[in-house]
Amino acid sequence: MTETTLLDYVELAVYPIYLICSSLISFLVIFNQRKIKKRFKIDLMITFMIIYISNFFITYFNFQLLNMYIRVGLPMSVIFLSIYIQSKITIIGLTGGIACGKSAVGNYFKDFLKLSIIDCDILSRRVVEVGKPAYNKLKERYGNKILQENGEIDRAELGKLVFNNPAIRKHVTQTTGWYIMLEILKEIYQIGFVKKENVMLLDAPILYETKYLEYICHPIIVVFLSQEQLQIERLVKRDKISEEEALKKIKSQMPISKKIEKADITICNDGTIEDMKKQVNRILPQLVQ
Repeated sequence: MTETTLLDYVELAVYPIYLICSSLISFLVIFNQRKIKKRFKIDLMITFMIIYISNFFITYFNFQLLNMYIRVGLPMSVIFLSIYIQSKITIIGLTGGIACGKSAVGNYFKDFLKLSIIDCDILSRRVVEVGKPAYNKLKERYGNKILQENGEIDRAELGKLVFNNPAIRKHVTQTTGWYIMLEILKEIYQIGFVKKENVMLLDAPILYETKYLEYICHPIIVVFLSQEQLQIERLVKRDKISEEEALKKIKSQMPISKKIEKADITICNDGTIEDMKKQVNRILPQLVQ
């Protein structure tokens, strides 16, 4: 029997971290296998084998204090779980520029394809309800100036701060982002495993800006307008604001050209509702690949 060394105890302490990291990598790779296949022409089975063999050798020759079946079996179980979940669930991402008609596209998907919608606008309101952690953090940071008389968050006032100050926008996004992600995961579980629907739509205005959402969605649809002036006019009419304020809101988001470049599918929404529906009908085969 070999003597236990300090290195053995260090490996034992590191193993949970390794398990968490390898689990996250496995989930991300498996969920993005269609993107990987499209970019690198690598099949899912090859991707799976690379992950499997890497995990096997890392765990087999390290973490010697743990039973071999535990140190090798747990990461492998995560890989198989990732494949199972990915095979059960397809999350279509929907994003685009502000006032580009993204909600109209989402509603058509809901009504025509009968898809369940995960609406991040609704979730963002839910996480800042009175008494919730994100609400308390925002109130502590910005005080009563962002509150209505009834104590609820005044979204108009908070919006002014966000659109006029990049530092505040970053802080608010970071403060609410984690809680919104938890709500998204709850919705995915409810739709995919309770309702047993294998396709759902994630409607997220800042899908690309949040960094992580694009890695759980495929395909990603970007709705845009070809002319910025048309976007300004629609935003002025919708929010009853000046053109200057509308332009500030547009400029606060990722340029639509970058979103189009990253998108799997694009919808130009310059025309009528009927024009939009025709475009959606044309892309349906791409959604079920």
